[in-house]
Amino acid sequence: MLTTPPRLRKMASRAAELSVAACQRAVLDAGLSAGQCADAGCFLGVGASGGAFEEFEPFLAASAPDGQFDPEALASRGLQLLNPLYAFQLMNNFALCHAAIACGLQGPNGAYFSRGSGTVHAVRAAAAAVAEGLCPLALAGGADSALHPVTRAELARDGEASEPLGEGAAWLVLGRDGMAEQPLAWLMEAQVVVDARLAEEAERWVARFDPDCVVVAAWSAVASAALRRGLGATLAIETLTRWGNCLAGLPALALCVALDAAVKAGLSRVLVLSAGVDGDLGVCLLHRSRP
Repeated sequence: MLTTPPRLRKMASRAAELSVAACQRAVLDAGLSAGQCADAGCFLGVGASGGAFEEFEPFLAASAPDGQFDPEALASRGLQLLNPLYAFQLMNNFALCHAAIACGLQGPNGAYFSRGSGTVHAVRAAAAAVAEGLCPLALAGGADSALHPVTRAELARDGEASEPLGEGAAWLVLGRDGMAEQPLAWLMEAQVVVDARLAEEAERWVARFDPDCVVVAAWSAVASAALRRGLGATLAIETLTRWGNCLAGLPALALCVALDAAVKAGLSRVLVLSAGVDGDLGVCLLHRSRP
């Protein structure tokens, strides 16, 4: 299994480690050369900060000596306990940066905070960068861990922690038409519907695209059920039970499932509907035939 290089591991959060391993695998599977990587764009949906908690707890205790946060205690005692490199674990955009460094990606880039739909924005930005000629190809995806104690606490505070939680990362390689002799699929649509009524939106997109299959990537069983109500008799693949709620990582993993289904089952059109904690709906359509 590909892992984070030792030089970067001390600076990488769990999401960053997942991101690096998935990015390395995507580059390897696509057969990209070092020169192609140097020109490639890099766009990723990222979650919240995820530094090693065992390093953070002493800092937190020293910064709140009486149970209340004290800026003076933070400056005089708390910061003295942190390795300066720990800051790189806390900056969530480094889930993208570590992967770019490990794989030599030097093209245009962007990290999009995601609780679901931000990852679709990253895919959309990657496709736009390629289409506009900013880079000949781009890697896009998502990486996150809902298992970090701070993330779990955040989800619990928002009433979302009852769902199965997970972690994961996936990257896809997007290129111009004609770059690959046999691309796995063409990305025909990538957009986000804000504050979506899930059942109604699912019905609308199915009616518009008439897909052979829909991959459902929802943050909860309730959201998943709402999407499936709008699908009617359309064949659906559920991803929540496979990985749990891995937040920014789930839509990217769902796209990989859609690609796999399209290739192995010979499906012509596969629609990916990803409903995140943010309440928005991500919509991606993959087409096996040249547009």
